[in-house]
Amino acid sequence: MKAFRFRTLVCALTTFAFALVPAHLLASSPVSVAVNATTNMVYVGDGYGPIAYVSVIDGGTSTVVAQIPIPGGVAVGIAVNPSTNKIYVNGGANLFVIDGSTNAIVAEIPTGGSQGDIVVDVTKNLIYSACGGSCSSLLVIDGATNSIVRVVTLPKFVRNLALGFGGLYVSDGITSGILAVNTSDYSYTTLPSYDVPGALATWTQVVRLHFSLHVFASEWSTSDFIWDYNVTTSTGGTIIVPQKRAGRLGMNGKNNLLYVNIYNGDYTPGTVQVVNPLTYALVASIPIGVGPAGLAINSTTNRIYSVNNIDSTVSIIDGSNNTVISTVSVL
Repeated sequence: MKAFRFRTLVCALTTFAFALVPAHLLASSPVSVAVNATTNMVYVGDGYGPIAYVSVIDGGTSTVVAQIPIPGGVAVGIAVNPSTNKIYVNGGANLFVIDGSTNAIVAEIPTGGSQGDIVVDVTKNLIYSACGGSCSSLLVIDGATNSIVRVVTLPKFVRNLALGFGGLYVSDGITSGILAVNTSDYSYTTLPSYDVPGALATWTQVVRLHFSLHVFASEWSTSDFIWDYNVTTSTGGTIIVPQKRAGRLGMNGKNNLLYVNIYNGDYTPGTVQVVNPLTYALVASIPIGVGPAGLAINSTTNRIYSVNNIDSTVSIIDGSNNTVISTVSVL
């Protein structure tokens, strides 16, 4: 029986198995997903288990083409640099670097226990890793040397990250406020939030050559709100989602719609709510698998990938009509 607690993004897995069960079946507890829009490959982190795996899905055929063992039994945060075709996986005591051309681990970077989000600055080839848990460190990793070049101490636990125009945004899921970190000198300011921000996403709105940066946050204490803070105008608004327990979210650059994972319970299928970020109107409510956790979007192919922790599947959504076109098992 699996249990997934959205508020802390910690997965607990209890497995009853016999000796002849293959090892990888004991490890499937997928919690994270990332997409390489250049190669159209999708990478799913299989959470916690005796052996953790990164499952590789071919976005063109919607089939699992490889499973990469991750030593240490943890594969939580995951991110991709499409320019270098490198995949970064937070694996507990180490951050693992995978070469997307061979699906082989090419580096292990000691982190001391990072189990939070990872985001990649493609322009600078820098990787930002959240230590997760009760830790206030942000790790800055040089993608060229696979080494930690800076450890930034912040005034809150570093768990959830989002990279946007002008900076890096950090929340911890337990206190109010969103940290806006300047990635040039790593100074920071605190942005307001409605309540307690959890998962984050960013969107650069363009209107007649004018730019506005929005930071979206799932409000995990109230759970039925998405906080929209316009960094450019210093104004905020709340998006009400019809069902509670909003989780991971992301903007689809293809149709300029916001996609939000909604967790409905350990034994109840979840949904992906599709919201117009300009009007806050609900566009669609899409039934998916049980226990939605990670969310990733390929704006090039107009595909949305929602990882379902409880039933170990990935729901693949066509953004042109907002329907599930395939469900892939990552057992």
